[in-house]
Amino acid sequence: EALASVPPGHTDRALYLDNLGGQLQALFRKTGEMAPLRESVLARTESVAACPEGHPNRAEYLSNLGGALLILYWRSEEIGTEGVTELLDDGVQALRNAVAVTTADHPGRAGRLNNLGVALHALYEVNSQAETLAEAAQAIREAIAATPTDHTDLASRLNNLGTTLRAM
Repeated sequence: EALASVPPGHTDRALYLDNLGGQLQALFRKTGEMAPLRESVLARTESVAACPEGHPNRAEYLSNLGGALLILYWRSEEIGTEGVTELLDDGVQALRNAVAVTTADHPGRAGRLNNLGVALHALYEVNSQAETLAEAAQAIREAIAATPTDHTDLASRLNNLGTTLRAM
């Protein structure tokens, strides 16, 4: 209902769509039903479309879209859905775009780089292209370099780098 009251072009529309996407993703986590996850991807796609270039939240919306696409890809692959590689490609592109519009000093940059690296590693498992794996390793290395030594996510990022390097 809140979204219906916000017309296209309104400055808060992208925010409401992204929030809707987050709630739908939470519903998927709770129920395991695919429909809310698909709806989450649609809401987050609309959120990015409604957010103008240069907007301070654009990187966050792109990152959220990329994450939702990856979850949909992994879950679709688990249940044997055909033709889901496009979801992975789109997720990687959204994450690349998120990193590209995130400033070097932004506190979310390290997480976005890590997520991009994980997504690229997944893409490598599909396309077997060495340059994809090298890009994954580079993104995760940059994430680690941007992560403070006492940060709670450092161990996970180091593990992701190790997994990626082992695949090389």
